[in-house]
Order: sequence, then C-alpha cells, then structure tokens
Amino acid sequence: MKSSDIRVLQDCPLCMDLEEDDIQRLIGISRFRELKKGEILFREKDESRDLYVVMEGCMGVRRHIIDKQEDDVPLSPVIAELGAGETAGEFSFFDDKPRSAEVFAMKDCRIMVIDPVSFQKFANEFQNAARKITVNILKILILRMRSTDEKLSVALEWGWKVRGFAR
Repeated sequence: MKSSDIRVLQDCPLCMDLEEDDIQRLIGISRFRELKKGEILFREKDESRDLYVVMEGCMGVRRHIIDKQEDDVPLSPVIAELGAGETAGEFSFFDDKPRSAEVFAMKDCRIMVIDPVSFQKFANEFQNAARKITVNILKILILRMRSTDEKLSVALEWGWKVRGFAR
C-alpha cells in the first residue's frame, strides 16, 4: 500500500462517505496489480468477477461492435476512459455473468483488485461500510446509464436526420 492510496480512495466515488478506517480495511482485503500500456485487464465475455479501482494511470473500455469482412479487423471503439479513482467490473462483480466489455491500460496503470469472496467477508464484518460501498456502486452505474442514454439519444437523432427526418 502506498500513502497516496488512501487519498485516491477518499476522493473516489466508490468510497464516498466511508471513514478512513473502513478505507484501510477495504485496502486490507484487496490486492494491487500493475499493468503496462496496452495490457488487457479482461476481455469481453471473460468469466471473471473482480472489481477494479484505478489507482494510477488510465484504463480504456472498449466493446466489440462489428467485424469488417474485407480485412478481418474488428471494430472495437473505446467507449470510456477511466482515471484514478474510477472503477471497472461492477456488473460481473454482482451478477456473475461474463464481462460485457474489454478493459485495457491506455497508460501504465496501478489498480486495486477486490474479489467478491473477500468483499463478502468484509461485508459480514463491516456491514455499514459494505452498504455504503454497494450504494456507491449503484450511483456509479446509474450515472453511467444516464450518460449512455444521452449518447444513445444523440446517435438516434443523428440517424433520423441522416435519413431525412428532422425535428
């Protein structure tokens, strides 16, 4: 653990309203990992369940859209960038389903890894802190869904305009 870890987590949406002792306990059940630029944390459809917090660097999120038949190159645009204090892997952490996107290091990164088994033990012992973290994850997901809704609306409006329909 680095001294800056507590500061990153105090400012991160996942740990909003947590006491410093609870943040230290969360760090205690976690492990840390470093990734080099370009390294893939997980791929779309992987069967993993860990939750990740970016401590340093920048992670990219991309989703496979289509395969180009003529040159066998998939189209997988970056749909989000995650900086220090931001999280990845929330869906699979809770629903035990395959990953819905690929996450990779856009820069050298250091991440905190929270596995669901350790978190469940943490939750059993520190229920109030676990409740706050769970509520914070819901807030993070809701914010992302609202952003996605806005982007989808813009894309649909553009599609209608291209087809000759205007407001």
